[in-house]
Amino acid sequence: MKVKYNKAQQEAIISNKQYIRVIAGAGAGKTQVNSEVIAHKLNELGAKPEEILAITFSKNGAGEIKARAARTAGHALPGLTATTFNALENEITLDNWEKFGFRHRPSVIDDVQDLPMCDILLRRHPILEWTGTSFKNYTMTSGFGTSGALRIVSDIMHCCGKLSTKKDISAIGYSDILEAGVLPSNTISSGLTPAIVGKIIALYPEYEEMKKGNDPEFNNPVITFDEQISYAMKVLRDDPNYLDDHYDFAYIIVDEAQDTSEDQIEFLNHIINMKKFKSLIVVGDDSQAIYESLMGTSPDYLINLEDYLYKLDDKGVKHPVEIHDIVMDINYRSVGSVIEMANRVIEKNVNRFDKNLVAFREEGVKPTVEGFYRGKDEKPSKSKTKKAKATRELEKGQYDQMARDIKALIDSDETIDFNDIAVIAFSKSELQSVADKLTELGIPSKFGAPEKLVDNNRIQAVLKFAHLVYSDVDSFNNDTLVVANALYDGDIIEADSDVIIEKLTEINEYVKKIRESHDADKKKLFIQMMKSIAHGDEAVLNFEEKFKDMEFEEIIKYCDDFEVFGDNMQFKRSTLGDGVMLITAHSSKGLEWKYVFGSITGFHKKTAIQINHRKTEELRRLLFVLITRARDVLKLYGQYAVSGSSHKDRVYNKFLKECYEALDQTYAPLFSK
Repeated sequence: MKVKYNKAQQEAIISNKQYIRVIAGAGAGKTQVNSEVIAHKLNELGAKPEEILAITFSKNGAGEIKARAARTAGHALPGLTATTFNALENEITLDNWEKFGFRHRPSVIDDVQDLPMCDILLRRHPILEWTGTSFKNYTMTSGFGTSGALRIVSDIMHCCGKLSTKKDISAIGYSDILEAGVLPSNTISSGLTPAIVGKIIALYPEYEEMKKGNDPEFNNPVITFDEQISYAMKVLRDDPNYLDDHYDFAYIIVDEAQDTSEDQIEFLNHIINMKKFKSLIVVGDDSQAIYESLMGTSPDYLINLEDYLYKLDDKGVKHPVEIHDIVMDINYRSVGSVIEMANRVIEKNVNRFDKNLVAFREEGVKPTVEGFYRGKDEKPSKSKTKKAKATRELEKGQYDQMARDIKALIDSDETIDFNDIAVIAFSKSELQSVADKLTELGIPSKFGAPEKLVDNNRIQAVLKFAHLVYSDVDSFNNDTLVVANALYDGDIIEADSDVIIEKLTEINEYVKKIRESHDADKKKLFIQMMKSIAHGDEAVLNFEEKFKDMEFEEIIKYCDDFEVFGDNMQFKRSTLGDGVMLITAHSSKGLEWKYVFGSITGFHKKTAIQINHRKTEELRRLLFVLITRARDVLKLYGQYAVSGSSHKDRVYNKFLKECYEALDQTYAPLFSK
């Protein structure tokens, strides 16, 4: 080894144990250690590149592992396989597509690209009555419009696919789908009765034939990401020697192992039972497992690895393996005060390794946390003069304050680089609010991760505006409110009722003007309104580019189709040049900045926390990730109340409270007394 490593890192690199679990805390040098592990096996153990398999969570992560390993080894490694579980499973599936009844080699689609198939199914089988703009019993006000109904059908089809690997499709019923958690909470009241769900389940065989390209209306074979592993596993079950016949893997490294699923662990068991297998090192941090609810992964497979891995004897009997543990707990990234806060936050989780990070750096600046009130209903009584005064001082807009604090930081030191500053929040809408405030203050910013276009709140407003233009609705409906909220930059929500009526009236008059215009003017008026909604939003302006050569009727149809089928479309904002980074907590994992300004407002999910302890722990791990992105300075902000219209039913932000406690500060919102 050319570089000096601490004791735990050295052990992880050179250990000769056959099964190793490395619990690598945030900022503990995990990525570099992984590259040294590979270099050690190549240079010291005489391994060939094709004998090494490195598996990680993302394509970018796999590329980074391979590049670092090549630099560490001192030469190119063309034969080394650095990949993801999905990519390896997809390779096996597509190499064997003929075995599964596809008309020709299928293409891989994401979970929403099958909506056109669901649309064909619902129109072919009128389970849900089509009214011309929506499916009966699935109105926009209840959350199920055209796209909503299709999304539900899509979710049920995916669920059937997973369940069908364990039981016959004829045995799958409403209770199975309900238990899987893919149905909305108001299932029956919204019209999605057990009988209707049963009819949708009955469409699954037809849906499967469509995916194989054996349908007159859909003849392009496709598979979803979820199906890659099921098809791959079928290949391995049918042919136990398949991996040995096609690969030379002997040394296996699994990175980001806290984000593995049950199916992936089973796939890993097939790999470690290859004839050439020599060693497995599994690396991860249970405190950074943040995709459990999004992707069905679980930190349990890392925490309880010994319960899931096995070797097969000659008779096919499973035998558990002996796991050797190494804990890399020294954080080299953050100052001591940030690490202390991170430890105190995550220690509230029950399902975790009993470990604490140890800061390599000095104490540094202590993190801060600041709570905010939402509105005048949360002010204490006027008679309580002192409290009222204190409330007025605290009742600054959260995002206003974040932007002002960033400006104050920049103004305090002319050497500060914009690129050393990040704003991290739970949701993209929070980031957009901060971006707007930073723009007002003349501070450049940039978004750090791609987003689905349909998740962009201003794109949503454009789609609703298009709906208003071609629909016959003249009353103040939900679509009008969405447009108004975007047009007036969220201020419509806080406005008095007479102001709201005035603004909604303005929008409806504008809509009426478009409807009554000549075709040549309609497009011009629509684009003008789009630009008003955009407020300079790069996504909306790029969206507008698509309309250049379209006639007005084509634009409206495009918007309608996009709302139904466009969920998969991604938009990546420019990240070139200087600017404060705006990024979600999920996307921030693995990154770091000198100064971090974090919003806790979106972390508290009322329903999930009330009914799901695991979700609470996952959100706390996400908060841990946010905290440990800061090298030197961490400032946290959040609203005290996350829901409730009265003092009696108000729900307070659980994680804001925990942040106060982690800093030994008193959490005492004025209205809680």
